[in-house]
Amino acid sequence: MMNTKRKLITITLLFVFFALLQAAPAGAAPIPSGFKVWPLKTTDDLRKTWTVKFNMPLDPATINGQNIYVTDENNQPVDTVLSSSPDSAAVAVTPASPYTPGKVYRLFITDGLTSAKGGLPLHPPVVVPFTVADSKAKIIAISSTYSSFLTSITVITSPDVYSVKVGLDEMHYQGGNTYTLGIPGLKIGDVVIIRAYDSNGRLLESKTYTVG
Repeated sequence: MMNTKRKLITITLLFVFFALLQAAPAGAAPIPSGFKVWPLKTTDDLRKTWTVKFNMPLDPATINGQNIYVTDENNQPVDTVLSSSPDSAAVAVTPASPYTPGKVYRLFITDGLTSAKGGLPLHPPVVVPFTVADSKAKIIAISSTYSSFLTSITVITSPDVYSVKVGLDEMHYQGGNTYTLGIPGLKIGDVVIIRAYDSNGRLLESKTYTVG
């Protein structure tokens, strides 16, 4: 009976540690299984520093480029500089060189991170996808979630965009300059055309996108 009680307490502590993780405002390769994927974030800062906050101090020995890192849309590592707060409860992630506008990146926060007290591991590991906007672009980011039944396409635009179409199909506005549309029958590798319009129906920008 005593062993069962101790096990339940451990699970509760782990849940508290995991649940309070938060990231401050912030056709790609597949994300490894087991990661919780956060919604896509957008920045126009080519040297954006992402600050990840934890509800308890981390073991400083686990704050390294193997446990917190950034990859590009081809899953290639991006050089970053990590700096932790004095209490090791927050980690800032800064690119060593500017990000490329229009590209999608991913910030990985893995279960190699452990708490300073008790060595509690992070679970589940987290991925924060983000895109760096071109200041002149109207279509800032395009992403898709593929399935054999229905592929969902998401488009993030600049504020002056009034409507977006995939081919001839109108996308649905979700708020926050974000549009989505589910399309049956699309396959990985298919190419679609995304068009953004102003309130007068004037074409602002057109981009091709490969489903991946």
